[in-house]
Amino acid sequence: MHKILFVSHSSGMAGGERSLAEIVSAIAKQNDTKIGVVLPGKGQLETLLPEKVSLFYCEQFWWIKKWYPEKYSKRDLFWILRYCISSARKIIKDFSPDVIITNTSVICSFAIAAKIEKKHHCWHIRELVEKNLQANFMLGNWLSMKIISALSDYVYVNSDFLLKECSRYIKKDIYKVRQQVFCKQESLDRSCLGKPKISIIGAVSPHKAQDEAVKAFKILKKNGTEMELFIVGWHNEKNDYYQKLRELAVDTNVHFIQFLEDVNSIYSETDIVLVCSCESFGRVAIEAMKHSIPVVAANVGGSVELIKNGYNGYLYEKNNPEDLANKIMLLQNPDIRNEMGHNGYMFATGNYNEENMINDFMQPLSKIFGTH
Repeated sequence: MHKILFVSHSSGMAGGERSLAEIVSAIAKQNDTKIGVVLPGKGQLETLLPEKVSLFYCEQFWWIKKWYPEKYSKRDLFWILRYCISSARKIIKDFSPDVIITNTSVICSFAIAAKIEKKHHCWHIRELVEKNLQANFMLGNWLSMKIISALSDYVYVNSDFLLKECSRYIKKDIYKVRQQVFCKQESLDRSCLGKPKISIIGAVSPHKAQDEAVKAFKILKKNGTEMELFIVGWHNEKNDYYQKLRELAVDTNVHFIQFLEDVNSIYSETDIVLVCSCESFGRVAIEAMKHSIPVVAANVGGSVELIKNGYNGYLYEKNNPEDLANKIMLLQNPDIRNEMGHNGYMFATGNYNEENMINDFMQPLSKIFGTH
């Protein structure tokens, strides 16, 4: 029996964590593989994992600038890293996996521990720290990506966009995994009547660019078009960016909804979904399409691979709220929304399903398993 140990940076319910749960759940259906998952602590992610999975808890070292308090010296960070590596080595010895998969590029302790213990290790990169997270590696982007390359047998990514970006630094084989994106209530057809309700889903933060959506709505209102915008995602009401959005949204039909564990209720009431950020993949876009909802997305990152203009939605020029407003106007007609929603459903379910995901993920692993 083969053993795979997955390492998560978080026990929450964000996109990367849910993607990990989808892969683990699919592999768990195969009786020839034993799975372990390492979490930094108790959390909601556990509820998405199959009961047969072995759970371990271990602090992770984030090699991202400003993650630790500024009062921490380099010496303090060294001792934290040393402790995390020591804890990781203990788990590796206890579980004795054939391969270790680190589920994100923002943590590194298990990769180092795997090297010390002479275990196969692969990184599953789901984001570009600088472009998607607007953050920086402690060691700089170039050196950190070279370390990722050195500490990986190979690397997984979730889009052609990431594959192209990572290949600039990583000289190991890179494999794209078509993520399943499980939805509880997929819908082939839906009835779109009346004025469209529009949603943008994701944590309220500058890199999600909800301000572009609000600015577009102000333009629509100025031009005499009344629609409703729902900003759905975790937000801290004391946060400067949130306050800026509230001020920007005065006298518009913009509603703020705190993060929901199950967003199906939002999709069931949504006619158009916006993606204004530079996404490495575009999980929200796929979720929307699986609910037969057309998507308007910025023409950057992984969204370019998912949205075909006039087929399942529209791409707008990033940082151009007027162009975003124009693209929203093109979806005013319910018949057009229905047709594009249907097209999106067929595209998403035909490409981003469990069968494709498991084939993409397991095929490279066969090379490692073949050595045992």
